[in-house]
Amino acid sequence: MIVRVPPLAEILRRYEEIEGLLRRATARTDGCYEPEDVIALICAGRSTLLLVEDDTEEDRLVAVVVTELRIYPRRRVLDVGFIGGAVGHERQLREWVPALVERLEDMARQAGATMLSGCGRVGWARAAGFKISGGYVTRTVERKVDA
Repeated sequence: MIVRVPPLAEILRRYEEIEGLLRRATARTDGCYEPEDVIALICAGRSTLLLVEDDTEEDRLVAVVVTELRIYPRRRVLDVGFIGGAVGHERQLREWVPALVERLEDMARQAGATMLSGCGRVGWARAAGFKISGGYVTRTVERKVDA
C-alpha cells in the first residue's frame, strides 16, 4: 500500500474517482459538507488530501483521507476530518491503516503537532489504535528520537 499526498493537478485530474470516496465520508456529516466543499478546502490550502493506493493493482485508489492542522492555545493537533474507503476493501483495513497512521504521525511531527484527532467512525479508530473519548478519537504523537 502507498499513502501519499498528491499534487493539486492530480487531485483535479482524478476528481471523479476521489469524489466517490469522499462522498462516503461527507454523507455522515448530516448535510454539513459535500465532496466539493472538501476539495475547496484542499485547494485553499486549509486541508490536505492523502491517497491510499493498492500498489499491487496498478495504483487502485483504496481510500482518501483529509486532514487539517488545528492550533489550540496549548497544542497543535492534526485532525483527520474525513476518511472514505472503497467498497470491498474493508477487509484490507488492517493492512493499510498502519501505513496511514505512520504517515499521519510524520505529518503531525513536521507541523509541530503532538496529537492526531478525529470523530465519528469507531471502527477506524480501533483499527488505528486511537483512544476513544466522548465521540472523539485521539492518538498522541511521540517525538522520534534520532539514533
